[in-house]
Amino acid sequence: MRDVGKVTADSAIGMTVRQYLNYGGISVGTFGDMIGITQGTASRKLGGKVAWTAQEVLMASAALGLSLEDLMPTWDGASDVPSWIPAPFKPAKALDFEELSVRPQGLEPWTHGLKVRCSTN
Repeated sequence: MRDVGKVTADSAIGMTVRQYLNYGGISVGTFGDMIGITQGTASRKLGGKVAWTAQEVLMASAALGLSLEDLMPTWDGASDVPSWIPAPFKPAKALDFEELSVRPQGLEPWTHGLKVRCSTN
C-alpha cells in the first residue's frame, strides 16, 4: 500500500517536468521523443510510477532548457510524513518552443541546443 501524502523523488521530478511541459504546450509523446523514450514510459515517469535514470533527468533538463537544479526536489524530513518537495516552477526559465528552428522528429531523441565537445590530440 502506498503512503498517502508521501511524495517520492521520482514523482516530484515528474511534477516539475509536467509543469514545464504544460506551460510550453508540449505533449507527453513529444517529450518522450525529446528524451528518447516512448509516450507510455514518459507518462509513467511524469506520474512517478517509474523511476527516472540520471541520463533521462539530464536529457529532460537539456530538452527544456533548464539546469538540473531547476528539476531537483528538496527533501522534507521535518513533516509528519517525510517526502520530497518538487522544485519550484520558474516560468521565466521556461524554454520558448515557438522560437525553435528544429523540432524533434520521429523517434529520434531531441538534441537541439546540445553542445558537442571534441578534443584535438
